[in-house]
Amino acid sequence: MADEKENTEETTDDAAASSPKKKKLMLFGGGGLGVVAAAFIAATLAAPAKKEYKVFEGPWITPLTQEKVQVNLKGEGRKRFLIFQATAYFEAYEEGYAAARAADPTYLALVKDVALSVAARRTSEEINSEVGKAAFREDLRLAVDPLLFPVQLGKTAGPAEQDARSGLKMGTSAIRSNFRVPLFDGALHVDALAGTIRLGRGQPVEFEGTEKDLRVEDEHGRFVFVDVSRIKENFQGEVLVGVHGRIREILLTDWNTQ
Repeated sequence: MADEKENTEETTDDAAASSPKKKKLMLFGGGGLGVVAAAFIAATLAAPAKKEYKVFEGPWITPLTQEKVQVNLKGEGRKRFLIFQATAYFEAYEEGYAAARAADPTYLALVKDVALSVAARRTSEEINSEVGKAAFREDLRLAVDPLLFPVQLGKTAGPAEQDARSGLKMGTSAIRSNFRVPLFDGALHVDALAGTIRLGRGQPVEFEGTEKDLRVEDEHGRFVFVDVSRIKENFQGEVLVGVHGRIREILLTDWNTQ
């Protein structure tokens, strides 16, 4: 009986001795979990937000103009003329973008001007041949594409609007910009503090902050014209630049020469 009592006391003493160790382990384990949780939260908060990216959808169609276009042809004293109506077969980020552009009076005036220019180089015989008609459609596509889908900055609704984040606008010669890359694939790298702006991987261009038609080129020689006169003085970052869509083909819906 005495041996059993001694064994019981030893067991009790061992349990008592081990109890503080268990508490220490539990405290350490809880502290470790807290550190891990804190690190996870910090990493989550510090992680940069995923950049928005889109690709062109479609294809869709939209009338090139809301009315027929009449243009004079080459030769015969400019007495012969072409009356036509066409549809743009296009792809874009949004279907409604092209229709909104086609309803803009400025766009309509520009389309008529380039149509006159394209037609003025052709005689009635040339334009009525199958080869000549195909060439006219392609030349018209190349001329109208920058008008229907002009180069824009950021998430502006139109090419003449100012980017809210940076204060940049397209320059006064914006219509001549040939950087026809999809908007979400192009970027201007801007450092207002250093007074530099770079297109893609091109060379940085210095600016004073008063330029309204600054030409900036990428590594392939493609360029845009940018207005930096209202740039936010502390802005540093990227600004999307490019087009909202592209015309795949011009489809003729009405065609008559007289």
